[in-house]
Amino acid sequence: MKKYTVSFNPRPRIVAVPLDNGDRVFVVDEVLDQPERLVQLAQDYDVDFVYAQGSAFRAASC
Repeated sequence: MKKYTVSFNPRPRIVAVPLDNGDRVFVVDEVLDQPERLVQLAQDYDVDFVYAQGSAFRAASC
């Protein structure tokens, strides 16, 4: 299971993007230290993911 261990990057890139109404939205990039591990987990357990009715995205089945 170690190959799936995902940790947060202690120095993510954070950018404040101004919106037309004067508010801001913060975009956080490079959040994970080794994002390829999360990709590998999803690929290895692909059969455990199913489409939830009414959703465009697949989720892990319980």
